Amino acid sequence: MADFDFASGHFAPTDIYWWLYKDKRKALEALNADFKLLTDDNQRLSAYETYASLYSNRRVDPGAPLLASYEAKWAIDRGKYTRCPYNLMKQVIDEVSSRIIKTHPRAQFITHGGDIKMQRQAEMMERWNDSQVYKLHQSEKFESVILDACRYGMGALKLTPAYRENRIDAQRVYAGNLFVDLQETIFDQPTRLHHRRYVPKNALKLFFPKKGTEIDRASSVSDHERYISYYGHYSQGTQDMVELIESWHLPSFEGADDGRRYLWCNNTLLQSEPYVRRHFPFAFFTWKVDPHNTFYGTGLGEDLLGVHIDANVTLNRVNTAIEFASVPHWVYRKGSVTETDISNAPGSKIPFSGDIAPQYVVPNSVPNDLLTYVREHEARAYKIAGLTSASAFGEGMPSGLETGRAVENYFNVESVPFATQLRKFEYFIEDVANANVAAGRQIYEADKKFSIVVPGESKTIEVLKWKEVALDPREDSYVIRAAPASALSELPAARIGEVERLAMMFPSMSEKAKAAMLQFVDIENHEDLFTAQVENGKAMIDEAIRNGVYTPPSPFMDLQQFIIDGNQAEQRAERMKVPEQNLSTLRRMIRRANELRQRQQLASQMQAAGAITPAAVPNDGSGQPATAAQPQQPPQANQPTG
Repeated sequence: MADFDFASGHFAPTDIYWWLYKDKRKALEALNADFKLLTDDNQRLSAYETYASLYSNRRVDPGAPLLASYEAKWAIDRGKYTRCPYNLMKQVIDEVSSRIIKTHPRAQFITHGGDIKMQRQAEMMERWNDSQVYKLHQSEKFESVILDACRYGMGALKLTPAYRENRIDAQRVYAGNLFVDLQETIFDQPTRLHHRRYVPKNALKLFFPKKGTEIDRASSVSDHERYISYYGHYSQGTQDMVELIESWHLPSFEGADDGRRYLWCNNTLLQSEPYVRRHFPFAFFTWKVDPHNTFYGTGLGEDLLGVHIDANVTLNRVNTAIEFASVPHWVYRKGSVTETDISNAPGSKIPFSGDIAPQYVVPNSVPNDLLTYVREHEARAYKIAGLTSASAFGEGMPSGLETGRAVENYFNVESVPFATQLRKFEYFIEDVANANVAAGRQIYEADKKFSIVVPGESKTIEVLKWKEVALDPREDSYVIRAAPASALSELPAARIGEVERLAMMFPSMSEKAKAAMLQFVDIENHEDLFTAQVENGKAMIDEAIRNGVYTPPSPFMDLQQFIIDGNQAEQRAERMKVPEQNLSTLRRMIRRANELRQRQQLASQMQAAGAITPAAVPNDGSGQPATAAQPQQPPQANQPTG
């Protein structure tokens, strides 16, 4: 173990550079020394424990961390746990997190000046990333990350290749299990990070059977009792757990050989490998930046701590006033009546003697100023979170806001500070997409046969090899940005109203476009019918551009839309340097569609003139003839028509 320098109060600096040691024994000693040094962060962990207790409203008492100076009687059962009468912190945090999550941004892969191949790769990677978000339930984990950021200051999502499986593993990580060098985080991002977990020993031995003896002898490196107390129990339970730590050191620059990753417990190294990425395999979301610590951040729980306590102290006074001052009383002259004369029986008679009759007095139990003070606490809490009280309680909105989007825009304007958190969430979505791609590339480097499944057209799937569709940031020029899933409101009634308004502004909008903008699950089958012809034409055009396959247009398809889509695709394909042979195939298909369209128009004109009968003209289902029939000869003069 590294020697402790009592003069500086730290371990010797030369003994914590674990990423430089080639010898595994020395690297393990340095890892233990560095981890012990960085986990000496009791102030932060104690604060997390307080915020978790306040949010869950359990084990909240004056003896809890950060609450020792408050005198409040919140106990409802001294044998189990205590709680506050009004959980204002949870109410505000849940409102904030749900408002962030409801924006539903998605990652878009955008290439700059790329050819048709890169455009195809970007499209496939975007589909694949969307499928990972759905398949790994990442959207549900996003909500946990946002809640962690509100409670503690930082939420984290870990995205790595699953051990011994060709898939991505997504894990929500508690901020109290991440440790970095705080000196590094004052002005810059950390270069090393430790992630602590507690796992059953028998499960760990299944993953590393050759290390079974060392795993059985492993013990905790850090303060195990504090970690267990956070979850409310003080024993290891029925399973024998081991403290497992995963450590990273980022390369100092692109191509540097000092990037390392270790998976270890206190007495053995389980995995050791180079690490070439310039970022940790995490996507982080911080509520606010702490000027003294830019990594962990400051949470909404810390901002709400004071107003939460003040509101509950005030409510305790209200409860006391109700319990002791709201009891009604009889006031009568001494000796005028007896106690047996006063009862709660209806129509009871109370005889009295004296000049003053008995009076029934009901005192004012709670002063109005005290109740007003409680409501002021609520308004302060929402203002601290960046939301106005009107936005929070649905009050004070001006008239004329008929659509859901108008209401949302009003909330955004009235809550300008909250816009910063929405933008941070978009950055988080971009980081998740980058981490997904990096994990997929890592799987491919270990298995060159790695393939991915992406959603195809018309509810189909495509199985593609990773090397054929994956974009490589070292060679390809592309960016990932977050975009809203829809610019329209989420409420069905509001969205229908907005689509109707757009249709009035743009009379040329087709029924197909309206159905596509609605995007409701219950009209999905109808939408498929509306867009079947258009989607079929787009698939034919795409096949011609990518593979040079000629598919003759049918007279029963929407030829006019096919011609428009084909001409637009041709102009775009020329700019993207599509092979001339493929362009010639597309032009041939467009010419054939023009010929069929001209025949339809000629037949329609002749039918209108009465030269042909409607029954003689094939119909494409839209009321227009598909091909021109031979015109009938008009009868000659003085010639019988029968």
